Amino acid sequence: MPNPTEPHPLRGITCTNDDPDSCALCSKEFPDGPIHIVSSGLCYVVECCGKRLCGDCFLDQSALGGVHLKCKLCPSRYYHSLNAKKNLTTLKKHAKKGRAWAQFVLAIYSDCRGAKFDAIHLFRKAVKGGHPDAMLCLADMIRRGEGCKRNLDEAESLVDRSVSVAPRLMGHGVQVYADIATEYLKLGSDEYHAPKDLGRAKSILLPLAQDGHDVAQYQLGTTFYIMKDYDASRKWCTEAIFSCETATQKNVAVSMALFDSLCLSDFPQAKVWADGVKSTGFLDAFTSAVSDAGSARTRRVTTLISVRRGLLDLRKACATCGLSLDRTTRKLCKGCKAHCYCSTQCQEKHWNKAKGGHRAECKGAQALKKRIKDENLLEKWIKDE
Repeated sequence: MPNPTEPHPLRGITCTNDDPDSCALCSKEFPDGPIHIVSSGLCYVVECCGKRLCGDCFLDQSALGGVHLKCKLCPSRYYHSLNAKKNLTTLKKHAKKGRAWAQFVLAIYSDCRGAKFDAIHLFRKAVKGGHPDAMLCLADMIRRGEGCKRNLDEAESLVDRSVSVAPRLMGHGVQVYADIATEYLKLGSDEYHAPKDLGRAKSILLPLAQDGHDVAQYQLGTTFYIMKDYDASRKWCTEAIFSCETATQKNVAVSMALFDSLCLSDFPQAKVWADGVKSTGFLDAFTSAVSDAGSARTRRVTTLISVRRGLLDLRKACATCGLSLDRTTRKLCKGCKAHCYCSTQCQEKHWNKAKGGHRAECKGAQALKKRIKDENLLEKWIKDE
């Protein structure tokens, strides 16, 4: 928190409030994230005189729609809409005087109208004035190559500057970091660029993943998967499963963790996921998937079917000696219920094997199963958003 006896370091840069992180009228603190022009569902604005107001203070609840609204801090009037043209003349005057907050607001207007080159030009001016939100928005546009040539190094540098100036932007910054890493992964699909670009994606994502950001954890898991380091991939995808909040995010992370387990021939962990999802509505999910092709649920069910087929193959032979088995002769491991044996002797041999033995594998799967049950994860995962 800035020292209240000293001017806020971003006063006059992001807006003209004494405290740019709070409403100029009611002093309500704003949530983290870049500044947005007032619109339905958004909570604060930067307009006309540069003051930032919360939605409750900004809106006159008796005058919505196309009615002219008057700024409560200056004489300006404008429409309550994203295309508040009544204010542009005043904003342009402030922008011409070099005020970064006005340049940023005009850049947002230009971007919304599809004038990408104008938006880039105004964002760069605001960045030159030290506006952290402009740095983040410009980084994302440069990352996508909108209105300019794509430059991932410059985009990453802008995000670094943005979150260092305004730590409140870290949540949005992580998403842009992850998007930049995704671009490196696309480059890494080419064999000539793979080592350099995959390593660059890893270096961006690793510190963020270690800090507990679920988006970075999943992206890092994807990076390791492309690098064929399935053990590390599963580790980070599993971390993402327990960190992320939405069903879609859990879906892709679970799918990756399942396939990583199969690539590692670690069937007990795959068994945990397959059995858990089956017990919480596997057949219902399959029925819905048939009439909802292409959805996240469809991909989820397709993944489960693939994993279950892999697990069923385990039941055809003894995990130790390879003897063919059927339902009358197979003996399931009571812990993971994945590997099968023809006899107690074969099970003990596999359990106590010095290298690649089942002891650690089985105990790890049981610990994962307990963690999933304690956190009610599968019940949350199977639900649609």
